[in-house]
Parts: sequence; structure tokens; C-alpha cells
Amino acid sequence: MIVFIQLTIAGTDADNFSIFSNSDGYGTALYTAVSRATLLSGNNYAVPDNALYIKIVSTGVCTNDRIITIGTTTSTSTSTSTSTSTSTSTSTSTSTSTSTSTTTSTTTAIPCFTYTLSTTTPTFTFDYNYIDCAGEYTASSLSGEGNTEDICAQVGTVAISSGEGNLALGSSCSGGGTTSSTTSTTTSIPTCDSFTLTCTSGDSTLFDTTDCSGNISTVSVNNGDPYTGCYRSVTVDTGDGTVVDNGVCES
Repeated sequence: MIVFIQLTIAGTDADNFSIFSNSDGYGTALYTAVSRATLLSGNNYAVPDNALYIKIVSTGVCTNDRIITIGTTTSTSTSTSTSTSTSTSTSTSTSTSTSTSTTTSTTTAIPCFTYTLSTTTPTFTFDYNYIDCAGEYTASSLSGEGNTEDICAQVGTVAISSGEGNLALGSSCSGGGTTSSTTSTTTSIPTCDSFTLTCTSGDSTLFDTTDCSGNISTVSVNNGDPYTGCYRSVTVDTGDGTVVDNGVCES
């Protein structure tokens, strides 16, 4: 899909930007060496269809980053005042200077679900990151056999960055993006996500899975050949591997 990205404020030392998406846990840059002038003027960028967020990282004298939610926002405004914001994403706006002010906006809410993360061995550290229901990016880790952590995160944002651990999808929880100030519509999302399973060392890794119908099975993934499927939960059974949650499965 095509996303319009524009920064309306950027410090003079911020430059040489890289653009990432959460479709691979912000692992590989979609674009690099994007100039400050280009982002200030705004431009269209192609991102994966399953991306819900983009991260803009400055690698110039000033090193900073910002995560932006990909949504659909349309606004029409007539006002005597001037409005500024730090960033816009897939957004179109027009303004005319008059004595009246009218604004209409529509936003799409992002649902939140509980996730249970657990370790499988006492010697590995399990690193993960996610975006919580308030839109804050969080990175943390677990270590020690049998330890668990329950989080409430926006769907499609939980990623295991390194180590060996398990990720299980639960039920919906409170929060979840921004809703319209006038009207809002929430769509019921089944508790079944698309997961990408990757073998990180050795010839193959075994994953224990529970599919969308509740059936339990074991999936073998060869090194260099990641597998993506729809499941309620995924557990590393044998070998080293990572699990990335790509968001709710398409019906």
C-alpha cells in the first residue's frame, strides 16, 4: 500500500532518515538516506500491506525516532487560525481563511489483545517489543525457565526480537488506538493472528501450534525458509527460532 508521510517540524540537526514498518518488527529499513527536506515537503512511500505502524529514524547529528500509526484520516477545515502538528500519515487536509471554523474527522480504532509471553529454558534471554494500548512503544525481556509475562498490546505489534520463548494470543483487552470525537465503529476481531515462524540456527526448528479451530499440531520450519500461518498460539518446541505476530488473519 502507499502511505503519505510528512514531518511538519524537524530540528536542523535531524537528517538522513531511515523508514521502517512493524511488519517485520522494524528489522529492515524500507528506505534509507531520506533527506530532511524531502520529509518536510511530504512524499508517498510504499509499505507492506500488513503494516500498522511506521518508524522514522534520524541518523544525522541528532539521532531520534518516532512511531506513527497508519490510519485513514480525512479532515476539511475553514478557520482563521493556523494549525501545526509533528507528523501526518495517509492524511489529506485543506484550509481556507474565513471567520468560521468547521472540522469533521473520522479515525479507525486499533483493537488491543492480551498476549502471554513465556520462557522455555533457564539459559536464554527472551527479548520482545510491542506497542501498548496508549500507543507507547515498549521493549523488554524475560529470562529463566518457566517465567511468564502478560501484556495488553495493540494487535499486530508484538515481536520477539531475539532468544527462545513462547507467544500466545488471548482475549481482547481495554484500550486500542484513537476513536472519532463524534462517532466510532468497532469491529469484532477473532482471536486468531498471522504468525511468521523462523528457524534461527541449525537445520530446522519445531513449533507447537494451536490453529484457529483449536486444533494442536507441530510445524517443522527449515533454516532459511520462514513459514507464515494463522494460529491462536505458537510455542517453540525444539531448536532455536523466533515468532513474529503479523496481526489479525484475513478472513
